[in-house]
Amino acid sequence: MADLQNDDAGRQERAAVSEEITGIQEDEINLAEYLLVLWKRRYIVLLGSLVPALVIGLTISFLPKTYKIAYTYDYSDGVSGGDFTQRSFKTLLNRFYSAENTERLKTTLPEYDPETVTIEAWPPFPSLSEPATQKFNQLEEIGRIEAQLLTLSVLDKDKKNIHKSSALLRSNFECVLPLYSVMTEATNAAAKYRTEMVTIETDRFEQELQLQMNKSALGKLQKIETSTTDKTTDYPGWQIDVGTKTEFLPLEYQIQATQLQIARLEEKIEANEQRYDYYKNLISINENLSKELKNNISTENNYDIHDFRSFLSDLAKRCKDKASQEYLYSCIKNTDNRISASSPVVENPEICPVEKGAAKKSAVVLLIFLMISVFAAFLLEGLGKSQTRVS
Repeated sequence: MADLQNDDAGRQERAAVSEEITGIQEDEINLAEYLLVLWKRRYIVLLGSLVPALVIGLTISFLPKTYKIAYTYDYSDGVSGGDFTQRSFKTLLNRFYSAENTERLKTTLPEYDPETVTIEAWPPFPSLSEPATQKFNQLEEIGRIEAQLLTLSVLDKDKKNIHKSSALLRSNFECVLPLYSVMTEATNAAAKYRTEMVTIETDRFEQELQLQMNKSALGKLQKIETSTTDKTTDYPGWQIDVGTKTEFLPLEYQIQATQLQIARLEEKIEANEQRYDYYKNLISINENLSKELKNNISTENNYDIHDFRSFLSDLAKRCKDKASQEYLYSCIKNTDNRISASSPVVENPEICPVEKGAAKKSAVVLLIFLMISVFAAFLLEGLGKSQTRVS
């Protein structure tokens, strides 16, 4: 009985080994058939993959060259109008590629194409779409990142024309775009000073009421008749705790303290009124600046930051109020800082040809058409066998 079981087990083992060997032989046969099909259709595979790759490579090689010139601006000193954060960078991009600015550029450069201009920040800002930036604390850290350098790159197929096109684009980037920031700052400054005026108006009633109360108390104190023997008995006045004893401030000192409070309140009210008038003048100035920019920043006018500086200078000369005049002089200094910060690190950078990437693109095309050609070879082989069977 045991011998019969051993014979059955041996037969099963030999059958399994035989099936495994048969499967390997079938795989080898299938692989050999595949290689045979590829060899039989080798011309289709070679021509179908090499010809498109060669055509693409030659076409790219004979295309006109594209030239590039890049201007680098240093924003690390912070004199250009504040910290250059990711928010500032996105605002700059939106302003440069806006329809209004594109139309302005096309008036002076009819062949202008926004695709030929790129603006890049260094170090580059991280993308907010990355999963790691979804946490709130990481978003705050990203918001504090500041760019140190900014690069304006211009592409042109005409090497001789690139100087003209880059000069016009530079002028727009350096002398026109900063005016939008100035206009925004003027609008925000006017809103800020209006808030300050509201605060003064809100506090005015409480301060004047307190002043009336102190004057009334002073009048009553001055009318009090004190005895010559014990002044604190008739009018104890303000109580002061000194250690374990209780003392009373003499009437004479109470009057002096009240007079001091009145004097301080009067000075504070007077100072607030001066601030109120000063803020009112600053609001008028900033509204005037915003109006000047809105009326002149248009596609028809060639108004730039140098014209705005001349406007500020004339306004400061005509201003009679000293405080307002000093404010305008500070605006002139900020404008000068913007002009100096808008100058590139290298005034005349080198013009470089842009790599066409013919080899890389040809390799991609070769890979794609190789897969298509192999599929076509097996498809033709299958159709041929089907027709043979039918016949």
